[in-house]
Amino acid sequence: MSKEQIVKFPLGKINEDETVMVRRICIMNVSRLFQVLSVGDGLEPLVLDEKTKTLVSGYHRKRAYEKFYKNNMSKEVPVVFRTYRSHIEMVLDAARENSHHGLPLAPNEQKSFLLRMIDLGVSLDVASAAIRITKELAGSWTEQFVMVNESGDSKKEGEKKSLKASVRHLQGTTITAAVHEDIDKHYSGQAIVFHINQILLHLKNGTLDNSENVINALKNLTEKVDNYIEGLNQNKTKGEKLNGVKNQVSITGKKAGKKYSEKISKKGAEKVSGKKNSQN
Repeated sequence: MSKEQIVKFPLGKINEDETVMVRRICIMNVSRLFQVLSVGDGLEPLVLDEKTKTLVSGYHRKRAYEKFYKNNMSKEVPVVFRTYRSHIEMVLDAARENSHHGLPLAPNEQKSFLLRMIDLGVSLDVASAAIRITKELAGSWTEQFVMVNESGDSKKEGEKKSLKASVRHLQGTTITAAVHEDIDKHYSGQAIVFHINQILLHLKNGTLDNSENVINALKNLTEKVDNYIEGLNQNKTKGEKLNGVKNQVSITGKKAGKKYSEKISKKGAEKVSGKKNSQN
C-alpha cells in the first residue's frame, strides 16, 4: 500500500457525523493530546472522506486542535483523504483506525460496534477483524445485550444495546432508553462488587477520605442501601406469604379432591351392593 499524502485542511471545513463515530469523546484523552501539542509535538493526521469531508478518524485530535488554537477554525491541520464506497465502509475504517493507534476501544464500545454492524448486515468475520478480535469472542459478545425502548416494556419492540460489566445481570431484559443512556454515560466498566470492595478496603485500612463531600456521599449511600435491602426483605416476605397461601390452597384442594373421590367411591360401592341385593 502506497504511503498516503498528508495535506493541510481548515478545521472549520471538517464535517462531523455521529453515526461514523465508534466511541464517545473522552475529555481526559483530549486534554492529553492538547498537552502533546503544547510541548511542540505533532499528532497523527485526521482521516477524512474525500467526497463529503466527513471526519472518519480523529475526533479527539480535532478537539485537541480546537482547544490548542482557541477555536480558531480557520487554522489548518494535517489530514489524509480516503475514498469510501458506502457509509458502512467509513464506519468500518473508523473502527480499524481506533483499534490500531490512539486510545483503544473499551470492551463496551467494541460490543456496541459489533451490534451496529450486524444490524446493518455486516458479517461477523468482517466486523470482528475491524476491531482486531477473534470471531469466537465477537460471537459471545453479541449475546450480551439488553433491549431498549422508550417505556422499558418487554412486550414492545426495542433496539439491541451492549452491556457494561457492571450491569451484565440485566442481560436479556428490557430497559428504558433513559436508563441505558445513564448507564452508557456514567457507569464504569467494572463489576459493582469491585466498587463495594474498594470502599470496604478503605474502611479496613483507615485510608478513606473524611472530607465533607465523602462523608455526605457515604451517608447518602448508607440510606439508599438500607432502603434497598428493606425493599428486598419486604418482597421476600410477600413472596413467602404468597407461597404459603398457594401451598395452603394446594393442600386444601388435595384434601377436597380426596374427600370427593372417597365420596364417589362410596356411592359407587353402595350402588353395586344394592344391585347385588336386588338380584338375590
